[in-house]
Amino acid sequence: FDYPRWRPGQMLFFCECRNLSIEGVELRNATYWHSFYHGCEDVRIRGLYIHSDLRTPTNDGIDLDCCQRVVVSDCLISTGDDCLTLRGNVLPLKKPRVCRDITVSNCVFQTATCAIRVGVGRGEIRDCRIADIVVRDSSRGICICPLFSQGYTSIENISFCNFTIDAKFPLYITSNWR
Repeated sequence: FDYPRWRPGQMLFFCECRNLSIEGVELRNATYWHSFYHGCEDVRIRGLYIHSDLRTPTNDGIDLDCCQRVVVSDCLISTGDDCLTLRGNVLPLKKPRVCRDITVSNCVFQTATCAIRVGVGRGEIRDCRIADIVVRDSSRGICICPLFSQGYTSIENISFCNFTIDAKFPLYITSNWR
């Protein structure tokens, strides 16, 4: 990927990795995404603290793109864009994968846009469970959008439970982001 000098790539970027563990890490003020996991398997993210200016556009917290068997827990994330995104963008990968078997729990999110976005890409997102989440002072709580800029994403068997949401739009579902 080519980025302008003022906006380098992701602060953390893992592509097609296995058995990855991120624990007790603090990330601050990324000019782009804070952490991006693309095509990774068997990932554990625990105790990730992400804080950035809420006015900074497109500085996502955690992006899980075509990842499998991921557990995210006990994270505090405050960003100008999506705190957590489940994506299905298979095009750049050597081997296309389904984004599946994702479990997210016990996290607190705050954002100027979407706390949790499900969609983006031309692949699949399925069999994910997101529970015990607090969304504070945000524009959107949960945003589900199967048609985004890169094409249509198939989304199935995603469960959300035990949420506390303080957002202008607690649940935002659209068939076409634009």
